[in-house]
Amino acid sequence: MNIGFDAKRALNNHTGLGVYSRNLLNALFQHFPSESYHLFSAAINEDLLAELKGVFRIHTPQTALSEMFPALWRSKGIVNDLKTNRIQVFHGLSNELPIFGTSARHIKKVVTIHDLIFLKEQQQYPFIDRQIYKAKVGYACKHADVIVATSEQTKQDLVNYFKVSEQRIKVVYQNCDSRFFEPVTDTEKQAVRLRYNLPDQFILNVSSFYPRKNQITLIKAFAAIYNRTNHHLILIGGSESERNKCERLVMELHLSERIMFLSDIPASDMPVIYKLADIFVYPSFLEGFGIPIVEALASGTSVLCSDIPCFREFGEDMVGYFNPNEPIALSEQMLSELANIKRDSPIEKVVKRFSTLAFAKEMISVYTD
Repeated sequence: MNIGFDAKRALNNHTGLGVYSRNLLNALFQHFPSESYHLFSAAINEDLLAELKGVFRIHTPQTALSEMFPALWRSKGIVNDLKTNRIQVFHGLSNELPIFGTSARHIKKVVTIHDLIFLKEQQQYPFIDRQIYKAKVGYACKHADVIVATSEQTKQDLVNYFKVSEQRIKVVYQNCDSRFFEPVTDTEKQAVRLRYNLPDQFILNVSSFYPRKNQITLIKAFAAIYNRTNHHLILIGGSESERNKCERLVMELHLSERIMFLSDIPASDMPVIYKLADIFVYPSFLEGFGIPIVEALASGTSVLCSDIPCFREFGEDMVGYFNPNEPIALSEQMLSELANIKRDSPIEKVVKRFSTLAFAKEMISVYTD
């Protein structure tokens, strides 16, 4: 079967949507290598391409017009390339599909909708961006044969906001890269600790820096226990504007000696950093999923996360929950967790629910059913 993918995020995005895309592609090739996988992208980051472990045919714009207007190729011109390469299933991995028209009815259309945060938290998005996102998701919902939602929460949001029939939505939880399940040696741990000058004891957060990610509450909670623990706080993420706000708060609270900001960590080092952490804290106000939580669980690290619907949905009793609006309550919960650090996460449950095999099997069934 010839399966095509919108690989813009897979080959150009280091964070959430890119991680999802690369994890899916690697899982599919690992467990279903006999299928033919085609990646369509106007640009390619060679470092991210190197993270794909399999045989993938890469397709880029082939005409002068498409090269000049890559966004137009991705939204419309790509359809001719899909037909030329006899693509049978096309999967839009990040909330959108190209405009197929009537000549491509034979191509099965699948789209993953990760969340509708742009509608639920409108103040965080410029008006024009919201209209573009709404138009793209609306078109995808109308024309997809199957809509993949990353959680039951996202499924319900699609029903509520876009009036999508539940029968057209398939909930498929994201997987966790197999590297997070694998053991690491003391030598590897020491090498990573020295590479990033990591302290002996630390609390970890891995997330992009946006207001809804709520690192501000985590910093305030850490400030409340600063004199009651020797732990440090490590925040790993990009350089979005919210990071500047967080860095200023750290300076104002005189916490710079024990709070560290890191970014651009190679994917190969992340599993080791998770395993070095004593606890992982994820204080987000709103998510469509939360792959860092799964990565932490797979690494055997205790997790505290916001008490929000999608985290409750897939975290169940594997994690501890807190009110993301109450930094003092979070600080006490962190102290309690640090006093009883566990390295016995429910790994069998995590493997069953978030393994590459489970992810690949569910997605292949979406393509073939």
